[in-house]
Amino acid sequence: RDDFNGNGDIYASSLKNGTWSIPEAFPEPINSEYHESTVSMSSDGNKLFFTSNRPGGHGGLDIWYTEKNKSGIWGEAKNLGANINSDQHEEGLFLHPNDKTLFFSSRRPGGFGGYDIYYTNYENGKWSTPENLGEQINTNNDDVYFMLDIANGQAFLSSLNQTIGNKELLSFGWNDALLSIEKSPKKSPIIKGRIDH
Repeated sequence: RDDFNGNGDIYASSLKNGTWSIPEAFPEPINSEYHESTVSMSSDGNKLFFTSNRPGGHGGLDIWYTEKNKSGIWGEAKNLGANINSDQHEEGLFLHPNDKTLFFSSRRPGGFGGYDIYYTNYENGKWSTPENLGEQINTNNDDVYFMLDIANGQAFLSSLNQTIGNKELLSFGWNDALLSIEKSPKKSPIIKGRIDH
């Protein structure tokens, strides 16, 4: 949600005894005076990926990450680098439960139009060159907010429908083997709520 300056900040709410707590903003270095938007957390809760247009990026919204130390303090925010970030916007992050595959949307050149969904794998200490999920998933409109429900073999995304003129939530069957993604026994985190875009 926007802060008092109109810039986006990232908040968290905890479920306690069936009730969600009042959302609290993440501290620095996650939130800043600049715009922070989508976020995805590792399965152990110790690594956070988020998008921000803060200085030090490669243009537009970039993907950044931070790690929590043993004292529970978030460390310095680090840019994922020019191999992942383009001079266009990156948005809609989703970290696979294997903690090694990151899905995101980007307006980078070479896509099918608008935002396209890409993925990258963490291999040998670095993130691989992002790959487009292809025209069976991406359209010539904006395709964003991709996420997986591994336990039920389903994928979800938001796509702009030219006929209706609004974004629609779409779902389809998913198998990690299609992309040779390393499987994980962990369940996917499912985020519920309202998206204002």
